[in-house]
Amino acid sequence: MKIVDILSSIKLSIALSAVILAAFLIGGIFPQGLPPQEYQELFGRIGAALADKFGLNDVFCSRWFLALMAGAALNLSACTLKRRKFIARSGPASKEKCIIIFR
Repeated sequence: MKIVDILSSIKLSIALSAVILAAFLIGGIFPQGLPPQEYQELFGRIGAALADKFGLNDVFCSRWFLALMAGAALNLSACTLKRRKFIARSGPASKEKCIIIFR
């Protein structure tokens, strides 16, 4: 398979959406931006170390969350490009619609 086919997969879209939803839930439930001492008070020394290691103390700026968002952006771009090529090949009437849609 070509990389564009993999990136434009609906299965990948659904999987990324589910993981991003889980990340949003973690970021919404887990307290964000607290000093390390407060994490130790809330979760103990080991829990605070795990939260720091996995970036749970600042989910929305963590590398793994930003990588998920970049993956979603790539997926959306690939889906758009693949769909645009399909619309352009459909015929002259579809090309006019495509121009209107993508302006």
